[in-house]
Amino acid sequence: EICREKAATSLVLDQHKVDNINHSVFLNPAHEMTAEYLPRSGCWAEIQKLVGELGFPVVLKPLKGTGGLDVIKATCWREVEA
Repeated sequence: EICREKAATSLVLDQHKVDNINHSVFLNPAHEMTAEYLPRSGCWAEIQKLVGELGFPVVLKPLKGTGGLDVIKATCWREVEA
């Protein structure tokens, strides 16, 4: 079951010292299901920090959906913000 969730799989592989592609999850503070768990200011600072560490380009994908739907290769901040 854990293999169906990329971010969770990445965490398990990291714990067992297995090389893998890092996955980070950022939740939307405006979404009704996550609003009470996140600061109103959102997570833009954390996103900026991670992209700053990784450098461009970065690959972004919404949590919902399967396969390659809505995956983007962001090459600048404007594309990350979109």
